[in-house]
Amino acid sequence: MMPTVTMDGNFKDHELKTSFTVPTQGKCILDELHNMRCNGILIDVIIKVDGTEFPGHRAVFAAISPYFKAMFSYGLRESHERTVEIQGVASDVMQTIVDYVYTGRCFFTKQNAGDVMMTADLFQMLALKNAAIDFLVNNLDKRNCLLIRKIAEVHSCTGLFLEATQYSRKYFEDIVLEDYFLSMDVTDVVDYLTDDELAVDKEDIVYDAAIRWIKHGSDRHHYMPFVLKAVRLPFISPLYLKRHVAQEPLVKNSGCCVKQVVNARQFHVSGLFSHNCDNSQRRPRHHASKEVLIIFGGETRVGNFHECICDINYYNPDNKKWQAFASLSDATRSTQAFCAVSLGYDIYVTGGTLNNKAVAEVNVFNSYMNKWCRVSSMHQPRYHHSSAVVNSDIFVVGGTDGTRCLDHVEKFVPTENKWIPIEPMVHSVKCPATASHDMKLYVLGGFTDRYTICQSIQVYDTVCANWMAISCPAIDYTCAKAIPLAQKIYLLGGCSKTVKVYDPKTDVVRKVADMITKRDNCGAAAVGEKIYVTGGISESNGASLDTAECYCPVLDKWETITTMPKRRYRHGCVSMRIPVYRTDGVGRRIDKASEHGPNPPDAL
Repeated sequence: MMPTVTMDGNFKDHELKTSFTVPTQGKCILDELHNMRCNGILIDVIIKVDGTEFPGHRAVFAAISPYFKAMFSYGLRESHERTVEIQGVASDVMQTIVDYVYTGRCFFTKQNAGDVMMTADLFQMLALKNAAIDFLVNNLDKRNCLLIRKIAEVHSCTGLFLEATQYSRKYFEDIVLEDYFLSMDVTDVVDYLTDDELAVDKEDIVYDAAIRWIKHGSDRHHYMPFVLKAVRLPFISPLYLKRHVAQEPLVKNSGCCVKQVVNARQFHVSGLFSHNCDNSQRRPRHHASKEVLIIFGGETRVGNFHECICDINYYNPDNKKWQAFASLSDATRSTQAFCAVSLGYDIYVTGGTLNNKAVAEVNVFNSYMNKWCRVSSMHQPRYHHSSAVVNSDIFVVGGTDGTRCLDHVEKFVPTENKWIPIEPMVHSVKCPATASHDMKLYVLGGFTDRYTICQSIQVYDTVCANWMAISCPAIDYTCAKAIPLAQKIYLLGGCSKTVKVYDPKTDVVRKVADMITKRDNCGAAAVGEKIYVTGGISESNGASLDTAECYCPVLDKWETITTMPKRRYRHGCVSMRIPVYRTDGVGRRIDKASEHGPNPPDAL
């Protein structure tokens, strides 16, 4: 390329200016420096790595690497020594680094990319490090993903770590057959096997991987109790547990392992966990569960007939069928006007009325234990209230105690089994709609004591711990449901077909497609990317509904789904994942002890 020459001014000699540019000069200089290094010209430093010497120029290394710039500056010993030795770097990797420094090119392979990335991180060569990371992400495989995951963790490469982790989860069954898995230390193995997100349909596969790792080393048998805790033994198929796990000599020779197996078999028999069963084994893995819509409790009404409903049913969007799941506990069978929310594999039922009196009791249904239990009661008895989950805490807001609307709000911390009162709302309301978004609690509409509609959105910031109220005439609902989905909050029900969506980011409310059926006191929840609405009533004195419908925000369209098993309104409706257990390739759910009979587990 020819040099560029420009002339400025009005051609008076004392004002004449000339600009001369050679676009390729930088590359020419780098090429010449590379030739000089190869021919030993003007060499002022020799970097010694793993017994191999790499001659070069301090200025060149310092120009591309803050590590070398600091080393060769500020009067340090290395700034004047002819030979500088660096520990912990392989000679072949250093050769790749030096070539990159002098040419701007680096050739990655699956064999060298990890070492180049680590060395580039050491030398603070960010561009080279990022290029190596991109190569590693694009070349993850079943043999290298665990090693790359470890490298990423050590060098704080968050993106690479997440990619390798996702890959290691997805291909678990194949990865545990590779040599690197067998070479991992016990801490890394346990960390891998305890991951909730492993893509395994059968827990038997995780047990097989654990045993294979133990047996690979002659000195690993004493790790058996520690490693076995990483396996969810209660969710291993009963036949496999009895014939293989219980008969394994490494298990039989360990008292701790025998206890773990006995606890698992007790769960298979009774559906209940032993009190000394480790908490880490009390829930199935995410992949061994499915997201469904669950409805429970409530009331049915047709003409003069009225009764409380005890059934728990779930709707599976995959096969579009309703199935029986369990029954309400004795403590919740006759409770009306309660509120329910799901958290993890649990359903929390708060408050309500019993014998026409507000109650503060809280009952929890655990889906994988098929068991109801009672936790700490709320401070305030209430019904016609609402609840939502924010950051794994359950917030209960408003309602009535039978004499007045409440501004009282409290949150439940499940890990502490403790209710904590928080700042009261700006407005006292009952029958509000509540949802969470971005660490905030949104309370929309509801009735005041004078039975006027509260046309505002009350927002509680859980980080700053304060309330604010936003006047919003478009909020004209009571007994409605608020459903968070795709960064928006959908508001529906309230004896209407109308559906509105609130955008917390823009503070705008707009109308979307109407529901097919007018509903009040219905249930609603989001499953996947759709909203499901169940039951309710269309008229104040009318029969409860057995219909349900589904809304797709992308199409802005409602469609009817399979009719519910029973008519119901004022019922619980939540979405959650429930465990799916597989035996001999056939899905089943352990609901009762009847599969094995009433007898306790066999002795090992």
